[in-house]
Amino acid sequence: MDGLANGHSKRFNPGILTKTIVPSPVIRWILHARIRQSVLNDVVFVGDDFIHVKQVKRGGQLDHVISKSDFSAHIRAAKVFSIDPDPPDDDLFHTKDEIAGLHPTQKSYPPQLLVLTMSSDEMVFLYLEEPSPGELRFVHQAAPIASMDRILFQAGEHLAIDPHSRALAVAANEREVVLYSAKDVDAIKQGLRSGSRTWHPIQAQRLVPVDGVIQHMDFLIPDAKDWDHVILLLIVIENRKTKALCIDWHGTSDLHQAQLHSSQAIETVKTVSSLLIPLISAAFILITGDQIKLYRNLLSGPPVATTFEPPPVETPYPGDSPLQPVWAGWCKPRRTRSIRQEHDTIYLMREDGLVFMLVAQPNGTIVMSSAGDAKCHAGMAFASLGDDRDPDILAFVGDMSNGSVISIGHWSTPIRITELSRHDTMAMRPMATLSNWASCTDLVVSNLPYSSGRSTRSRDSMFVTSGRQPHGTVTELRRGLEARLSAYIELEDLRGTVGAWVLPNITTGSVLILLSTPTAARLFDYGLETGDVAELDHDNARTFDLSQRTLAADMLENTHLIQVTLSGVNAGSTVSASFEDKICHRCEDAISCIAAAIEPSLNMVFVVRDTKAGHSLAAFVHHADGGVDDTNELSEGLNRLREPTLLESKVLCMASAVVKGVAFVLLVDVNAMMQLFIYDPNQTGSDQDPQGSRHCKLPGAEDFACDHIVILHPNASMAGPNSKKIIAVCGMRDGGMIATEITTGTEPTFGEFFTWELGLSTVRLSRNSKEPSVGYAMTGQDFCALTWDGFSPQSLSINSMWASDKARPHLAQGTIAAISKMPSSAYMTSAESSADLADSLVMISPEEVWIASVDPDIATVPRQVSVSGSPTRLIYAEQHRALVCASTCTSVRAFPSDMLHGKPEIRRQIWPAIDFIPADGEASSFTFKMQPGERVYALLEWTMVKDDGKRYSFVLVGGSYTKQSGRVKGRIAFLQPTIKHWEVVDVRKGKSSTFEGPVYALALYDPMTYIACAGSEVVVSTFSVEESKWNTATSSPLLASPGTSIVVDRDLVHIATLQDALVTFRMRRDAVGGYKLCPEHQSPRVEQSLGHVVAKVPPSSEGHAPVSVNILSTKDRRLVGTENLPIRNITNSSSPRVVFDATLPASLTRLQVSRTRPRWHTVSDDEEAANAVVGVSTDGSVVGMTIINHALWRQLFWLQRLCEWSEKLSPHSCERAGYSVRGEDFDGKDTSLPVGLTRDSEEELVLSVSRGFSGSEKQLHIDGDVLARVLISGGVQAVEDLLHKTAARDDRAGQWVARNLERELGAVEAL
Repeated sequence: MDGLANGHSKRFNPGILTKTIVPSPVIRWILHARIRQSVLNDVVFVGDDFIHVKQVKRGGQLDHVISKSDFSAHIRAAKVFSIDPDPPDDDLFHTKDEIAGLHPTQKSYPPQLLVLTMSSDEMVFLYLEEPSPGELRFVHQAAPIASMDRILFQAGEHLAIDPHSRALAVAANEREVVLYSAKDVDAIKQGLRSGSRTWHPIQAQRLVPVDGVIQHMDFLIPDAKDWDHVILLLIVIENRKTKALCIDWHGTSDLHQAQLHSSQAIETVKTVSSLLIPLISAAFILITGDQIKLYRNLLSGPPVATTFEPPPVETPYPGDSPLQPVWAGWCKPRRTRSIRQEHDTIYLMREDGLVFMLVAQPNGTIVMSSAGDAKCHAGMAFASLGDDRDPDILAFVGDMSNGSVISIGHWSTPIRITELSRHDTMAMRPMATLSNWASCTDLVVSNLPYSSGRSTRSRDSMFVTSGRQPHGTVTELRRGLEARLSAYIELEDLRGTVGAWVLPNITTGSVLILLSTPTAARLFDYGLETGDVAELDHDNARTFDLSQRTLAADMLENTHLIQVTLSGVNAGSTVSASFEDKICHRCEDAISCIAAAIEPSLNMVFVVRDTKAGHSLAAFVHHADGGVDDTNELSEGLNRLREPTLLESKVLCMASAVVKGVAFVLLVDVNAMMQLFIYDPNQTGSDQDPQGSRHCKLPGAEDFACDHIVILHPNASMAGPNSKKIIAVCGMRDGGMIATEITTGTEPTFGEFFTWELGLSTVRLSRNSKEPSVGYAMTGQDFCALTWDGFSPQSLSINSMWASDKARPHLAQGTIAAISKMPSSAYMTSAESSADLADSLVMISPEEVWIASVDPDIATVPRQVSVSGSPTRLIYAEQHRALVCASTCTSVRAFPSDMLHGKPEIRRQIWPAIDFIPADGEASSFTFKMQPGERVYALLEWTMVKDDGKRYSFVLVGGSYTKQSGRVKGRIAFLQPTIKHWEVVDVRKGKSSTFEGPVYALALYDPMTYIACAGSEVVVSTFSVEESKWNTATSSPLLASPGTSIVVDRDLVHIATLQDALVTFRMRRDAVGGYKLCPEHQSPRVEQSLGHVVAKVPPSSEGHAPVSVNILSTKDRRLVGTENLPIRNITNSSSPRVVFDATLPASLTRLQVSRTRPRWHTVSDDEEAANAVVGVSTDGSVVGMTIINHALWRQLFWLQRLCEWSEKLSPHSCERAGYSVRGEDFDGKDTSLPVGLTRDSEEELVLSVSRGFSGSEKQLHIDGDVLARVLISGGVQAVEDLLHKTAARDDRAGQWVARNLERELGAVEAL
C-alpha cells in the first residue's frame, strides 16, 4: 500500500465495511436435482452467485435444506448431470415423509450432480453429503475451461448435458464450443465411493469452432433403436439467418470422432428464437415469437418442419406492452419411462403468466391445452418438481413479480374422488409463494410511527419499490425467522390480551383458546376440521373460572386441565367437568395469587400468594387418582408438597423449568432480587425441603423492575444432551433484557450477567412449551425468538420473527400481545390438521389469532402492498404518516376516430399515479392520477408553518410533461393531501412551477427553501409567507450533465450528476438577502452516478480523518468515497481526495443513512459515532455499509486475507485471491500491507496485489460477506482454527503467524 509503505499522508484514512444484509431474491434457474439421496425429492434454486437447496415434501411444501454463496464468482449456466438416470421404482418420496425419524439406507454416491459454469472460467460439479445425521456439507470439484481473450468467445455461457450422461458441452456467445466426453457411470460411482481427487465425470475434451452467434445449445434425445448416438444441436445466427447445426458421434467411440455437420437454414420469422425443446427420436421444437415449429429428421437432410398455431388467447394485461407476450419457459413433468418413450409432455409458460400443456407425438402431431394462469410476470426459471405418482408440481419464479409453486391434479388417496369434474381436478392450485421483490428502483428507510398513534418503532424499516404492473408493490424488507400462517381466527377485543394458552379438548378433538385480560378471561373452542369458533361461557366450561385474570394454564401429563387465577387453582378432566370431577383450590387464607407456573411433565403447579402474614410460595402436585394431604386443606387430587415458603418481598414474576426430574423455580421481587427454589415431585408431605433458596441481585435494575422471566435450556445439538447449565432471562420495564446462567449441579450457582437493549417498552417473555431451549420476547412491535447454545449469557441468540400469509402478502404484524403453542398431533383427530397445525405457534395480534409454522432459518420476509402501476419513486411523508409512491400506469383505451362514423381507435396510454399508503396499512388509501405524457422523477415532502402555528403540508412532485409541440419541459406539482382518521382520503393539486428541463432531483435546504435539478440547471426557490409565493434565485448554476441526487450537509450542497463529477456548492446570501449557490469543488473523477449520501466518520485519535465522507454509487458497481473536511481546513476549491473505492457485486440505485440494526446488536463506540448506510440494487439485494476507523480496518483487512486464503472458507477462490503470499509478482505488484489481529499492531507484510486491487483506495474496502463465512463456521473457534492452519503453511503469511501465534490467538476474543 503506497500510503503505508512510503509515508503517512494516507495512513489514517478510514475504511469502508460492506455486507449484504438482504440477499437478492432473483432466481435464474430452478433445477429438479437429487444431489443427496434418491429418497429425497430435492430442488435447487440457482441465482447469480448462490444456490438454495430445498426439499419437496408431500403436499408440495418446500423446506429449506442448505444454501451456498461462497463461489466468489458469477454463475453463467446451470444443469443437472445424472448418475442414476431414473429414481427408484418404490414410492420412497412418500415413505420418507410418513415415517418420522427414519434415516434411510444411503448410497455412497448421489444420484445426480449439479453442474455450474462460472465467470472464473471453470466448470464446478457439486453434491451434498451427510457425514452424520443432520450434518450436511457441499462436496465439489472443478474442471477448468480454456480462457479466451474476449468475453464473447469465452465458453460457459451455454451448458448442455447428454440425457444419458455420456457427454457435456459448453459454448460461448460466439464461435467457441467445447465438447466433453464423460466417464463410464460405474467409474464415476467408484470415484465418488473412494473419494478420488478426480471424481468429476469429465474424461476428455475437444474444442470445436463454429460460425455464427450461438442462440441455443442442447443434446437431442436419440431414438431407442439408436441409443448409442450422441447428438448436439446448436441454433446459431449467421448472416442474419437462423440455422441449425449438429455435432454427433457414437458414445462408445472416441470424442475426436465427433462430426460437425454443415449448418442448415431454418424457416423462421425475422426475430430471435426464444426456446429450444428437445424431443424423443432426435426431434426438437423451436419457438420464435408466437410461432411454434417441430423439426424432425435433422441428420438425414433438410429437417422436416411442422408448424403449430397455438389457439389465440388474449393476454390478461393488454396494456403492459405494445407487443404480444412471448413464450418464456418450458419444463417436462415427470412421467414413467414407458410414457416418455411414446410421446413428450411439455408445460409452456408465456411471459404474461399463462401456462399451457403441450403433447408432441413422434409423427409431428402437437396438441395444446390451457393449464391455467400463474398470475405473474414469468421468467425463464420454470421447473417440474413432482414424481410420476403425484400431481404435476410446477415451480416458477416471476420476472419482476412473485412466483409460485402450484399443483395440477390431485394427490394420491385411497378414496376415489368422483365429485369433481376433469376441469376441477386439473385446475391449478397454489401451494407456496416464491417471493421476488426485484426490480428495485428506490429505497426508503424510516422510523415509521403507527398510523393511529405517535409511538415509533425501535429501529428503522426498509421499504423498496418492487415489480411491474399489475404486480407492482411497495415492499417492506424484514430479516428474521418467518412464521408462515396456516390459519387465522378473527376475534374482537384482542388488544387488552395479556396472556394466551391453547389446550386440547380431548373429548371433541378441537382446541381450547384461553385468553386473559387484566380483569377477566375468555375461552374459545376452535374446530380444526371446520374452522368454526365458538365462545364458551361458564355453563359450557365449568372447569375454568372466567371471571378473573388467568395467571397460567396448561394440560398436565395426566391429561387434566389446570388453570391458576387470582383467587386459586382450578383443575378438571374435561373442559366442562362435573362437580365431582372438578378440583378447585381457593386461596382462602390469601388476599390473591400474584404469580404462577406450571410444569406439565411433573404434574406440578407453583403459586406465589399474598397472604395476611406476608408473601409465600406454594408447590402442588396433581394426582389423577385423588387424595388429600395431612392437613386436609386441599381438595381431592391436588396435593401440596409442604408448607408454603415465606418470602421477604413482593414477587413480580416467576418461571420454572425441569432439570433431571426436579423443578427449578425462579422468583424476582420488587427489590430486583432473584431467588431459586428446587422441588422434587417424588417427595411429598410437610417435611419436604425445597433445598433452601439461592439468590442474587439483578445488576442495574433498581430503577426499572423485572416484570417477566423465562428459563431456557441449552440447545442439545450445540451444548450436548448432558449440559448442566440453564439460563434465566429477565424482561425489564425499560425495554432491556438481563440474562444469567445457572449451573444445575449439587450446589446450583448463578453465573455472570449480560444485558441487552431490546425495545422501548416492557419486554414480555414466554417459553416454548414444546421446546425448552426456545423462548420468545415481545416489546412494542419487536417479536423475537430466543435460543441458547449453552456457552455463556452473551451467546444468547436473539432473532426477529415476522408473520407472513401467502394469501395476504400485505399483512402487517403489529404488536404481538401473547403467544402459545398448538397441541401435539396425538391430540388431533384429523391427519390433515395434525400435519398442518400440530405444534404450531399461536400468536395474538391486535385483531386476529394467528396459527403459524416457524421456519428455523433466518430469511427475508417481505411484506408487499400493491400500488396502481409500476413503482418508480418512493418517500415517507412524516406529516401525513404515509408512504408516497409514484408509479407508471399503462392501459389500452378506446378513443373516438378521426373519421366520421369510424370505429373507436384502440391506443395504449401511459400516465403516472401517486399512491398514499398508511405506514402500517394494507392498501393505498388514495390514488392521485396524473395526465398522460407526464413523468415523475422526484418526490419531496414540504410543510409550511405560519405565524399562527397552522401547518400546511404538501408533496412536491418533480418530473416532466410533453407540450403539444412535442417538446419536453420540467414541472414541480404541489399536491396537498386531506387527512381523515389518520389516512389520506383526498388530494388537491395546487399551482405548479415549470422549468426548461425535466426535474430529476429535489431536496429541502431549510423549511422554506427547496433545491431542484431541472435538467442541467440547479434551481433554488424560497417561499415568502408574506407574499404567498415562491421566489427563485436569479442566477442558477449549470451542471455538465443532469443532476440525479441532492444531499444537503449544513451549508454545503452536494449534487451527483448523471455522467460527470460529484459537484459541491456552498449556499450563501446575496446582496438582497436571497440564497445563491457558489461552486466549492468537484470530485476528481468522472462517474456515472446512481445514488449518493453523506456519512459521518468515526473519530480518529490521530486527527487526520475527514469529519464526513461523500459516498457515491456508480453504474459500474462501485462505491466511491470522497472526503468532506471541516470548514476550517478548506483553503481553496481544489478537488477533494478520494478516500476509498470499493467494487460490489451489483450497482446500488439508492443510498440512505439508516438505523436498521436491531437494538440488541451491541456496537462499539466508534460504530455508534459513524453512520450506517444501506443501499439497494435493482436485483433486490440490500447492502449495508459503515465507515470504520483505520485501526479497525487494519484488523479486518488481515482477517479477510486469512478467510480468502482458507480452502475451507473460500473453497472456490482460495487459489485466485486478489492478495497473494507467493514470492513472485502476479498480475500486479508487491505492496506492504497490514498484518495482525491486535488493535495496536503496526506491522506490515509484503503481499502480491492483483491488478484489480491495486491502489490504496481499493485496499480500504472490507468485504463483510467474506468475513461472515468465519462467523457462520463457528466464530471465535473458527478464527482460532484458521490461525493454526495458516501457521502450518510454508509461505510468508504462515511464517509470520507461526512467530506470532500466541499473540494472534489472544486478540481473537477482543476482535
